Amino acid sequence: MIVMKIFKTIIFSSLGLILIGAIVLAVFIATFDISHYKPRIIQELSSALSREVHIDQLRLDFKFDKGLTISVKGLSISDDPAFSRDKILAVDAIYLNTDILALIFHRQIAIARIEISGPHVHLVRNKDGLLNVQTLFGRNTGDNGIRESPRENSIPAVVPTTTAAHTNETKDTIVIPPMLIRAVRVENGALTFVDESLEPSLTVPLQQIDFQATRLSLEKPFPFEVKARLWADQQNIMVNGEIALDIKNNRVNLQKVRLETDLSLLRLRTMPFYGVLKEQLLLEGDIDGKLVLPDIALRADHNGLAAFSVNGELTGGRISSELLKKPLEDIHGRFHADESNIAINELAAAYASGTISGQGRWSDYGRSNMLMFDLKVDGVQLGELIPRASMPVLSDTGKPLGVEGGISAVFDAEGHGAQIPELREALQGDGSVEIRGGKLLNINLLRFVLEKLSFIPDIVQKVEANLPQRYKNGLKSPAGSSPQAERLPAGGTSGLGEEETVLERVVLTAKFKDQALFFNGEVQADGFAITASGNLDLDQTIALAADFFIQEDLAASMIASVPELSYLSDTSGRIHIPFKPYHGKFQNIVLYPDVEELAKKVLQNRGKEELKRAIFRALDIEETPANPSQREPAGQQTPGEAPPQGEETPQKETKPEKILIDGIFDAIFKGKETP
Repeated sequence: MIVMKIFKTIIFSSLGLILIGAIVLAVFIATFDISHYKPRIIQELSSALSREVHIDQLRLDFKFDKGLTISVKGLSISDDPAFSRDKILAVDAIYLNTDILALIFHRQIAIARIEISGPHVHLVRNKDGLLNVQTLFGRNTGDNGIRESPRENSIPAVVPTTTAAHTNETKDTIVIPPMLIRAVRVENGALTFVDESLEPSLTVPLQQIDFQATRLSLEKPFPFEVKARLWADQQNIMVNGEIALDIKNNRVNLQKVRLETDLSLLRLRTMPFYGVLKEQLLLEGDIDGKLVLPDIALRADHNGLAAFSVNGELTGGRISSELLKKPLEDIHGRFHADESNIAINELAAAYASGTISGQGRWSDYGRSNMLMFDLKVDGVQLGELIPRASMPVLSDTGKPLGVEGGISAVFDAEGHGAQIPELREALQGDGSVEIRGGKLLNINLLRFVLEKLSFIPDIVQKVEANLPQRYKNGLKSPAGSSPQAERLPAGGTSGLGEEETVLERVVLTAKFKDQALFFNGEVQADGFAITASGNLDLDQTIALAADFFIQEDLAASMIASVPELSYLSDTSGRIHIPFKPYHGKFQNIVLYPDVEELAKKVLQNRGKEELKRAIFRALDIEETPANPSQREPAGQQTPGEAPPQGEETPQKETKPEKILIDGIFDAIFKGKETP
């Protein structure tokens, strides 16, 4: 019994002492004024960070149910003047809640929760690539009032393991208990990153940042989640993954990170490079799509970003441009990026009932900038690219010009340059374009060109009278088409009362160099062909020259009906009609036959022939027919014509005066004729 009483007495006494100790601790903490030490704390922080530190309020609270809470309000840290005059960090409030029982019973510093409200971080990378955070904790010998040597009364730095104190050659080791942070939460944060190493400088403003991390550890990775707003009206970026702290090597590793963003929430006009996109790509409206980066790995150390690797996927994308009559839709792609290379493994989009796809690689970007890409177009429909409402009316039907056909194209390019302007100058490539099933609606192109030769009266009617049957339907105008012609099958170009021109072959080859696209093209149809060449620069200014050729068999029948057309024939027997060269904006292209030059050529040659004929008659010189229409009827041999089989060509002497007069006229008119 006596033992039991003694035992009870000891227990109650111990409990009483613990209770008294707790009351004393509570009273001490409640009456302890930590703000009294605020100047000292600010001084030590300024010395450690080599920055000016400011704290509005510092408070220490204790409650049995919530433990010990330290609150800091109005914390700010100035930036290095070499980078900016802003605050590198400004925080509205910090709340740190500790678990006293864990310290007493488990010898563990347990921070139950850290809450940070309204932090704003201002990061700057200068022209040399140095980040302002890299100069933190360095001894600053400038004019900020921070002395290089530590103060005599400064608090010793906390070491991660032990601190030794020497007293009479004995060592007393102070063991700092392990620290555990259960949760960190950041609300309504902001991070502004200014990259002055680019020209012009780039500013990335992350706002409305909400961050949460749990089970923080120095030994193993711990999970985190982030939501933020970037160039949008609401939070549009979601990130989650793991953080691994490598204290030994002063590194932070992010692993198994996934980022998602909805591109439809972006407001392009708020982006700093929107002006460049607007100028170069003529973007209009907003964009759409889901961008997912499912596998991000990142490592940062005291020198900044050391390495990163990103795999990404874009789905459901959509973008509009003034360069394109229809938006690019269903954009999808896969890419990989690291600290030196960006590889686009796949990028494709639906456009005008066809597809546009490509792949490319940007190597050593920011330094040598090696760029390579391949582009492919398959089945894009011309009729959808160019709305009929914006097309001109070129026929008597009053209907606007229409186009049909599917575009197939390939283009490969590469370039290099340390800076973007240098890269643009060195960029070069080549490719080809083909239009399959091409057709021009509401125009007969052959008749349209002939009608422009107004200096030859009634040229179309004269030509129609002597054409082969397969060409007559192609030239007959709707107003003058016969009932039989109107009943022609669909193969006739105007037999159904609606004009059209079938393009049998349309090809174009292109080469990009010196910041311009140089091209040569050819269009072939039944009876004629068109060739074109020119260049298109990055400002959408085009220089274009084109020529129209009527094929030999059709040209021969036309010349028989209209002798003046013989003056437009080339050495191959084709009628050559040049178009007036065009130089101006791509969207304002206008092409018409160079009527002035053609009329000049015809009149010069007609005058030459008439003058020669008059002189020959006066000198009684036999005249050689000037063109095929003046040849002798069938059965009679024309000079220079091959004789019938089995007969020899009669030798006929050309008079010297005829040779002399021909030479004089050729010398006079040679320089005046259009080549």
